[in-house]
Amino acid sequence: MPSDAKKREQQRKKDAAKARQAGKKTQPTKSEDKQNEQSAQVNGNSTPIQNGTTNDSNSFDTAEEALCAKLEADARLNAEARACTGSLAIHPKARDIKIANFSITFHGCEMLQDALLELNCGRRYGLLGTNGCGKSTILSVLGNREVPIQDHIDIFHLTREMPASDKSA
Repeated sequence: MPSDAKKREQQRKKDAAKARQAGKKTQPTKSEDKQNEQSAQVNGNSTPIQNGTTNDSNSFDTAEEALCAKLEADARLNAEARACTGSLAIHPKARDIKIANFSITFHGCEMLQDALLELNCGRRYGLLGTNGCGKSTILSVLGNREVPIQDHIDIFHLTREMPASDKSA
């Protein structure tokens, strides 16, 4: 029959393993607490922090910043769920974009399959379709350069409106 100290040690190891899997910090043991207290008494150079302040990098000043961070996280998740293929079907120095065998899948659903995407310089294009058919997905693929596009072509892909500011033009 194991002693009480042995049982506590085994329980602490189990809790530490669960915390590692969940990504949480483990509770220090009594001996670690005593060592931390002794080192704090010896050093004594720590400055007290005011209650209610956070040093967390995820703290946001406004609700707008929190919303922007959430939208960026959603965009990263969407990029991970998206798979696209295609090959550059035009000279690398050309001013036009031509992608052959252009395919996009999003969460396993095929948006495009073996299509030919051709965008000519100086033209304006519009995308029409029902909700959820892949218009924004195509723009995200092109904007993030997930398919081969010539390096000398500049792409500015805006996913939302710019925040308001007090500065004038």
